[in-house]
Amino acid sequence: MKGAVLFATLLLSAAIGSAAAQEKVAFPSHALDPASGKPAEIAGVLYRPEGTGPFAAVVGLHG
Repeated sequence: MKGAVLFATLLLSAAIGSAAAQEKVAFPSHALDPASGKPAEIAGVLYRPEGTGPFAAVVGLHG
């Protein structure tokens, strides 16, 4: 199992390292922001490789 996690981490690092452009993105959440009462925003970074694709998607989440 540890080997699989290490492999996935290395693969993700290689994919991110070879990305040509990165873009900050944000999406509305279903959860409400306690301060404003409006939908909370989920922020992230989109890495887009060079070329026309198609490309596989890798989504990394943590809590």
